[in-house]
Amino acid sequence: MLNQRPIFLGGQGGMVGPCRLGFGITVAAGTIIRKDEPRSGRLIFGGAGKGGNVPYEPGNFRIGKRIISNNIYYIANLIALKQWYLKVRRAFVAPRFPEALLNGLTGKVSLAITERINRLEAVCLKKTEAGWSELKEFLSCSPSNPDNAEYMEAFLETVHKGIASGGKDYIGVIQGLDPTDSAGGTRWLQGIVDHIVAETHRLLNIVD
Repeated sequence: MLNQRPIFLGGQGGMVGPCRLGFGITVAAGTIIRKDEPRSGRLIFGGAGKGGNVPYEPGNFRIGKRIISNNIYYIANLIALKQWYLKVRRAFVAPRFPEALLNGLTGKVSLAITERINRLEAVCLKKTEAGWSELKEFLSCSPSNPDNAEYMEAFLETVHKGIASGGKDYIGVIQGLDPTDSAGGTRWLQGIVDHIVAETHRLLNIVD
């Protein structure tokens, strides 16, 4: 909703992920992120990681619940982003934001979803087939949450009213939304994520 502080990632760093970071996180240059930090407004800093040499057999590793869950959250948020492009961003198609650009953005998100699903299958779930076939089909269809459709409809109506009064100024319209309307839009998108995560955990028998 363009009402949160961005995450800043310093140069010469990286992430051993996927990891989840809160809004307003600043990661200092040269820092490697290895843990989740859901709190907002934090500075994360650190030097080069400690080296080592230990026995290793390729493919012989255990994937914990956190890594699987974070991959699922990542995919779910990409799916929510795709819904934003399809439902909201499309309403702002104009000469400065042509439909070809929108289609390109949507296509890139779709490719990212497919890539993450494939990585989840190849790495995180390589040693278990429990529920994977059904789960892959579920994730691949970019599911929305039918239970929160009313929030989507109400939010889209507000966006269209903003366009009618202020034109197709994307940033202006979204930042100009009433906080209650923004919260409704957030609830719609978060509902998509929550629905996907809950269904995925059910299919994989993951208990929080």
